[in-house]
Amino acid sequence: PWPPGAPEGSLVVSTRDFELEYDWAPVRDTLRAGDAVTLTVRRKAADISAMLLPPLPLFETEGLAAYPDAPELSDRSNRGALIGERQDRLTWVVERAGEYRIPGIRFQWWDPGAERLRERIIGGLSFSARPDPAAQASPEDGARPAPGSSRWPAAIVTMALLLLGL
Repeated sequence: PWPPGAPEGSLVVSTRDFELEYDWAPVRDTLRAGDAVTLTVRRKAADISAMLLPPLPLFETEGLAAYPDAPELSDRSNRGALIGERQDRLTWVVERAGEYRIPGIRFQWWDPGAERLRERIIGGLSFSARPDPAAQASPEDGARPAPGSSRWPAAIVTMALLLLGL
């Protein structure tokens, strides 16, 4: 039978012992464009392989670029007792100023000893991002370059002409 309270068709981890540790870094209310926020999650479960622990959900938010690292999976066996450990790391880079909220994550597992669905929740993160002062610095004459403009094409043409002249 399907565990009561578990969404039908979802992956349900069955373990008598589940441990969850997590860390948000850095923990600040205000960041700047270009800064990064990283969530590291470590899970350990008895009697299952680490590859059965699901990956972190990837939350995409406009203004934040999400970069998941490859997970670190580890299985240990001691006298027939299997312990699976999984560590995930997900980094969001602030692309522009604004108010941001990264939602929390809920982990559920079926505890066969207690015959009950259990859960642990990682709280979400809210923060403000200010513009990057270095990106707002204007040229000496006070004029701002057009978005997407670059001096590279002019530099390449100048170098080509100099090489032809030589």
